[in-house]
Amino acid sequence: MPLPVGGHAAAKTLLLTAVITIAGTQTADAYIDPNSAGVLYQILFPMFIAIASTLAALRGMLRRLWSRGVNAVVATLRGERFNSKGKEP
Repeated sequence: MPLPVGGHAAAKTLLLTAVITIAGTQTADAYIDPNSAGVLYQILFPMFIAIASTLAALRGMLRRLWSRGVNAVVATLRGERFNSKGKEP
């Protein structure tokens, strides 16, 4: 019996779920010291905020740059001349 469209992915997911469920489990005897977690938090969180803030500040410039690049490629493919305003001279 053939599987419906997307059925292969569903079958793979079901098989993986069954294997994980049936497989034996082991206890995780791991402990992370609160001081270690604090150091990671103090390093990674400010880096994340800095990157996100930079991207937010540059969002408009990146959007204009991307649009200009796409317009230049489209104009080139159409055989038109392209200037920085996006219009044909």
